[in-house]
Amino acid sequence: MSDEKSTDALVDGVKTAVVHFGKAAFEVAAGVGALFVGITQTVRPGSQGDEDGGGPQKVPVE
Repeated sequence: MSDEKSTDALVDGVKTAVVHFGKAAFEVAAGVGALFVGITQTVRPGSQGDEDGGGPQKVPVE
């Protein structure tokens, strides 16, 4: 680039791209975390904090 051309537009574009990349990386990390939690709860159903016996419920029929 020569001294006559301004690089302000290029710098602004790079800054915008970095911000969008950061937001996308955060969203991907949040999605992977949610996927991990879902897999963990599927593999270990008792790890959800249910402390009411965990077995089948008996309902009296009248």
